[in-house]
Amino acid sequence: MTLHVYALTERPATLPAITGIEASELETVEVGELDAIVSPVAGEEANEAAVLAHAGVVDGVFARNAAVLPVRFGTGFSDAASLSAAIGGRVDKLQRALELVRGNVEIGLRVGLGTHPETPRTGSGRDYLTGRLARVRAAERAAGEIHGPLAGAAHADTVTVLPTPELLLSAAYLVARDEVDAFRKRIAELDGRHPELTFVCTGPWPPYSFATVDTGP
Repeated sequence: MTLHVYALTERPATLPAITGIEASELETVEVGELDAIVSPVAGEEANEAAVLAHAGVVDGVFARNAAVLPVRFGTGFSDAASLSAAIGGRVDKLQRALELVRGNVEIGLRVGLGTHPETPRTGSGRDYLTGRLARVRAAERAAGEIHGPLAGAAHADTVTVLPTPELLLSAAYLVARDEVDAFRKRIAELDGRHPELTFVCTGPWPPYSFATVDTGP
Protein backbone atom coordinates (compact mmCIF):
# COMPACT_ATOMS: atom_id res chain seq x y z
CA MET A 1 0.00 0.00 0.00
CA THR A 2 1.00 3.62 -0.58
CA LEU A 3 0.04 6.78 1.26
CA HIS A 4 -1.37 9.04 -1.45
CA VAL A 5 -1.07 12.74 -0.55
CA TYR A 6 -3.82 15.22 -1.54
CA ALA A 7 -3.08 18.48 0.26
CA LEU A 8 -1.39 20.21 3.18
CA THR A 9 -3.12 22.42 5.76
CA GLU A 10 -2.48 23.84 9.19
CA ARG A 11 -3.12 21.44 12.03
CA PRO A 12 -5.76 20.48 12.93
CA ALA A 13 -7.19 19.89 9.46
CA THR A 14 -10.93 19.55 8.95
CA LEU A 15 -11.54 16.57 6.69
CA PRO A 16 -14.45 16.39 4.23
CA ALA A 17 -16.96 13.57 4.62
CA ILE A 18 -15.84 11.82 1.43
CA THR A 19 -13.46 9.05 0.45
CA GLY A 20 -10.35 9.26 -1.66
CA ILE A 21 -8.88 7.20 -4.48
CA GLU A 22 -10.21 3.62 -4.52
CA ALA A 23 -12.82 4.68 -1.94
CA SER A 24 -10.05 4.85 0.68
CA GLU A 25 -10.57 6.60 4.01
CA LEU A 26 -8.93 9.98 4.45
CA GLU A 27 -6.37 10.41 7.24
CA THR A 28 -3.95 13.08 8.44
CA VAL A 29 -0.22 12.84 9.01
CA GLU A 30 1.35 15.45 11.31
CA VAL A 31 4.41 17.22 9.90
CA GLY A 32 5.54 19.96 12.26
CA GLU A 33 2.64 22.42 12.54
CA LEU A 34 1.04 21.04 9.37
CA ASP A 35 -1.35 18.22 8.53
CA ALA A 36 -0.92 16.22 5.35
CA ILE A 37 -4.22 14.79 4.08
CA VAL A 38 -3.60 11.26 2.82
CA SER A 39 -5.25 7.92 2.19
CA PRO A 40 -3.84 4.40 1.71
CA VAL A 41 -4.15 3.19 -1.89
CA ALA A 42 -2.97 0.13 -3.78
CA GLY A 43 -1.16 2.09 -6.50
CA GLU A 44 -0.64 5.45 -8.20
CA GLU A 45 -2.12 4.76 -11.64
CA ALA A 46 -3.15 8.00 -13.35
CA ASN A 47 -6.55 6.91 -14.63
CA GLU A 48 -9.54 9.21 -14.92
CA ALA A 49 -11.25 7.91 -11.79
CA ALA A 50 -8.13 8.44 -9.68
CA VAL A 51 -7.51 11.95 -11.03
CA LEU A 52 -11.13 12.94 -10.37
CA ALA A 53 -11.03 11.46 -6.86
CA HIS A 54 -7.84 13.38 -6.10
CA ALA A 55 -9.38 16.64 -7.31
CA GLY A 56 -12.54 15.94 -5.32
CA VAL A 57 -10.61 15.54 -2.09
CA VAL A 58 -8.62 18.74 -2.74
CA ASP A 59 -11.89 20.61 -3.36
CA GLY A 60 -13.42 19.15 -0.20
CA VAL A 61 -10.44 20.06 1.96
CA PHE A 62 -10.32 23.53 0.40
CA ALA A 63 -13.98 24.14 1.25
CA ARG A 64 -13.43 23.34 4.93
CA ASN A 65 -10.06 24.92 5.70
CA ALA A 66 -8.93 28.54 5.49
CA ALA A 67 -5.54 27.78 3.91
CA VAL A 68 -4.78 24.77 1.72
CA LEU A 69 -1.79 23.77 -0.41
CA PRO A 70 -2.83 21.26 -3.10
CA VAL A 71 -0.34 18.45 -3.74
CA ARG A 72 0.36 17.23 -7.25
CA PHE A 73 -1.46 14.06 -8.29
CA GLY A 74 0.64 10.92 -8.05
CA THR A 75 2.56 11.86 -4.90
CA GLY A 76 2.84 8.83 -2.67
CA PHE A 77 4.99 7.51 0.17
CA SER A 78 5.53 4.11 1.71
CA ASP A 79 4.58 5.33 5.19
CA ALA A 80 4.09 8.38 7.39
CA ALA A 81 7.76 8.49 8.36
CA SER A 82 8.93 8.82 4.74
CA LEU A 83 6.34 11.54 4.11
CA SER A 84 7.50 13.50 7.16
CA ALA A 85 11.13 13.12 6.10
CA ALA A 86 10.35 14.42 2.59
CA ILE A 87 8.71 17.67 3.64
CA GLY A 88 9.82 18.17 7.24
CA GLY A 89 12.69 20.42 6.22
CA ARG A 90 10.37 22.70 4.27
CA VAL A 91 7.75 23.39 6.94
CA ASP A 92 8.71 27.07 7.29
CA LYS A 93 8.44 27.61 3.53
CA LEU A 94 5.12 25.78 3.42
CA GLN A 95 3.75 27.88 6.28
CA ARG A 96 4.62 31.04 4.32
CA ALA A 97 2.79 29.60 1.33
CA LEU A 98 -0.22 28.93 3.53
CA GLU A 99 -0.19 32.56 4.64
CA LEU A 100 -0.21 33.67 0.99
CA VAL A 101 -3.29 31.63 0.11
CA ARG A 102 -5.17 32.02 3.41
CA GLY A 103 -8.76 33.04 2.71
CA ASN A 104 -8.11 33.27 -1.03
CA VAL A 105 -9.28 31.42 -4.12
CA GLU A 106 -7.98 31.19 -7.68
CA ILE A 107 -9.84 32.80 -10.59
CA GLY A 108 -8.71 31.85 -14.08
CA LEU A 109 -9.04 34.01 -17.18
CA ARG A 110 -8.37 33.29 -20.84
CA VAL A 111 -8.84 36.06 -23.40
CA GLY A 112 -9.04 34.99 -27.03
CA LEU A 113 -8.34 37.10 -30.08
CA GLY A 114 -11.09 35.41 -32.10
CA THR A 115 -10.62 33.97 -35.54
CA HIS A 116 -9.19 36.48 -37.95
CA PRO A 117 -7.80 35.61 -41.37
CA GLU A 118 -4.06 35.96 -41.74
CA THR A 119 -3.08 39.22 -43.40
CA PRO A 120 -2.15 38.51 -47.05
CA ARG A 121 1.55 38.71 -47.78
CA THR A 122 1.47 41.77 -49.98
CA GLY A 123 4.37 44.12 -50.50
CA SER A 124 7.88 43.36 -49.31
CA GLY A 125 8.90 40.89 -46.65
CA ARG A 126 9.91 43.81 -44.48
CA ASP A 127 6.43 45.35 -44.77
CA TYR A 128 4.87 42.01 -43.81
CA LEU A 129 7.10 41.60 -40.74
CA THR A 130 6.49 45.21 -39.73
CA GLY A 131 2.75 44.60 -39.91
CA ARG A 132 3.02 41.47 -37.79
CA LEU A 133 5.12 43.30 -35.21
CA ALA A 134 2.53 46.07 -35.04
CA ARG A 135 -0.22 43.52 -34.39
CA VAL A 136 1.82 41.87 -31.66
CA ARG A 137 2.44 45.20 -29.96
CA ALA A 138 -1.24 46.10 -30.21
CA ALA A 139 -2.12 42.75 -28.61
CA GLU A 140 0.39 43.37 -25.82
CA ARG A 141 -1.15 46.79 -25.13
CA ALA A 142 -4.62 45.25 -25.00
CA ALA A 143 -3.35 42.55 -22.63
CA GLY A 144 -1.93 45.24 -20.37
CA GLU A 145 -5.23 47.13 -20.36
CA ILE A 146 -6.98 43.96 -19.24
CA HIS A 147 -4.43 42.49 -16.87
CA GLY A 148 -3.41 45.71 -15.11
CA PRO A 149 -6.72 46.46 -13.36
CA LEU A 150 -7.22 42.81 -12.43
CA ALA A 151 -3.70 42.39 -11.03
CA GLY A 152 -4.27 45.52 -8.94
CA ALA A 153 -7.36 43.94 -7.38
CA ALA A 154 -5.72 40.55 -6.70
CA HIS A 155 -3.34 39.42 -3.97
CA ALA A 156 -1.11 37.68 -6.54
CA ASP A 157 -1.23 36.78 -10.20
CA THR A 158 0.39 34.75 -12.95
CA VAL A 159 0.00 35.76 -16.59
CA THR A 160 1.25 34.74 -20.01
CA VAL A 161 0.71 37.16 -22.91
CA LEU A 162 0.16 35.70 -26.40
CA PRO A 163 0.76 32.05 -25.45
CA THR A 164 -0.69 31.16 -28.88
CA PRO A 165 -1.59 33.24 -31.97
CA GLU A 166 -5.29 32.91 -31.04
CA LEU A 167 -4.94 33.58 -27.30
CA LEU A 168 -4.22 37.10 -26.07
CA LEU A 169 -3.52 36.10 -22.49
CA SER A 170 -3.86 33.28 -20.02
CA ALA A 171 -3.89 34.34 -16.38
CA ALA A 172 -4.70 33.25 -12.85
CA TYR A 173 -5.52 35.61 -9.98
CA LEU A 174 -5.46 35.00 -6.23
CA VAL A 175 -8.60 36.68 -4.89
CA ALA A 176 -10.15 36.87 -1.43
CA ARG A 177 -13.12 34.54 -1.08
CA ASP A 178 -15.46 37.43 -0.23
CA GLU A 179 -14.25 39.50 -3.21
CA VAL A 180 -14.98 36.97 -5.96
CA ASP A 181 -18.21 38.62 -7.10
CA ALA A 182 -16.57 42.05 -7.30
CA PHE A 183 -13.63 40.57 -9.21
CA ARG A 184 -15.94 38.85 -11.68
CA LYS A 185 -17.71 42.18 -12.15
CA ARG A 186 -14.38 43.79 -13.10
CA ILE A 187 -13.83 41.05 -15.67
CA ALA A 188 -17.34 41.58 -17.08
CA GLU A 189 -16.68 45.32 -17.38
CA LEU A 190 -13.45 44.69 -19.27
CA ASP A 191 -15.27 42.20 -21.48
CA GLY A 192 -17.80 44.91 -22.33
CA ARG A 193 -15.02 47.31 -23.34
CA HIS A 194 -13.46 44.76 -25.69
CA PRO A 195 -16.24 43.25 -27.83
CA GLU A 196 -13.62 42.10 -30.34
CA LEU A 197 -12.18 39.69 -27.75
CA THR A 198 -13.51 36.53 -26.12
CA PHE A 199 -13.32 36.30 -22.31
CA VAL A 200 -13.55 32.95 -20.48
CA CYS A 201 -13.51 33.21 -16.69
CA THR A 202 -13.27 30.07 -14.52
CA GLY A 203 -13.27 29.33 -10.81
CA PRO A 204 -13.19 29.87 -7.94
CA TRP A 205 -10.67 27.05 -7.56
CA PRO A 206 -8.17 25.94 -4.94
CA PRO A 207 -4.93 27.93 -5.48
CA TYR A 208 -3.29 25.47 -7.89
CA SER A 209 -1.32 28.16 -9.74
CA PHE A 210 0.10 29.67 -6.55
CA ALA A 211 0.67 26.94 -4.01
CA THR A 212 0.66 23.45 -5.52
CA VAL A 213 3.19 21.40 -3.58
CA ASP A 214 5.67 19.01 -5.13
CA THR A 215 6.68 16.76 -2.26
CA GLY A 216 9.13 14.78 -4.33
CA PRO A 217 12.93 15.04 -4.04
